Amino acid sequence: SKGRVDRAWIVFSSPDEADRILAKLDECEQDCMECLETAKGSTGTVIQPTSWSSRMLNVSRNSDREQLEGEIRWIKRTRREIEEYMAESR
Repeated sequence: SKGRVDRAWIVFSSPDEADRILAKLDECEQDCMECLETAKGSTGTVIQPTSWSSRMLNVSRNSDREQLEGEIRWIKRTRREIEEYMAESR
């Protein structure tokens, strides 16, 4: 799906696939960033948590944003690990 990487593919990959993995990570990071911008835009209008619906909407929006931010952190860490490995193995 958009903004997701098949982690099993990365876990069971080989260094020969590093370029493909890095390209996929870049693509997914871009997708996540776009979704995050959309999510932030939709939270630009603060909904006062006065009703059940507004509270549940806020919780959902916050969860979506947190998941995207977590995915971006994971992508950055994974990219860094791959790049460090490749630099050390030269």
